[in-house]
Amino acid sequence: MGDSDSPKSVSPGEERYARRPPRKRLTLSQITRITFAVREGKATRQEAKRLMSEFVGYDVANPTRPSAEFRTLIHHFAECFLEYLKRHRPIERALGLTRKLGHPEAGEAMRLGMATDVLRERLAGVSHQEALDKVAEKWGWRKTIIGQAFADHFPDAMVVIREERRKEGEASETSRPPDQYPWSLREKVILEKIQSMRKRRAKAR
Repeated sequence: MGDSDSPKSVSPGEERYARRPPRKRLTLSQITRITFAVREGKATRQEAKRLMSEFVGYDVANPTRPSAEFRTLIHHFAECFLEYLKRHRPIERALGLTRKLGHPEAGEAMRLGMATDVLRERLAGVSHQEALDKVAEKWGWRKTIIGQAFADHFPDAMVVIREERRKEGEASETSRPPDQYPWSLREKVILEKIQSMRKRRAKAR
């Protein structure tokens, strides 16, 4: 029997790692939400470390084109090291391992995630109340909290979805017609209705 057929010795640490169940990958939406929170100084230490774990978990030797998720992570960590090298921000702060002073523990990143999920439902043609019901069930929070998060972060949610679509388009090498990017004609009508409702509510205050 040749050397290639002989069993390889495995260290106890490697054996324990091999027995670990594979962790579910973060979606592009989750990655975008957490990177936004890191930039704002509002991410938890666990969220920042989860991005690191996600980054090192990708097979960088894979010859295929990097996924939109991996490219987003590359851009994120490049920005983090730019903050450290050029702007002299402490490395732990740049990586999101410590929060900005004065920020409360309440998760704005979570509220942005809620708002983004509501907007996705609305863009799919779901009514406002039904969208709140679905997102409240998903996140396990009251509808009033979900509704307030949507009111507060609607513009940010549009940015998140627009950025996701841009990156997904780059990864797939396809794009929408110019008059339907980043929103389809039907989605534009929905967004106009949402904007109109927000203006009416602002005037009523």
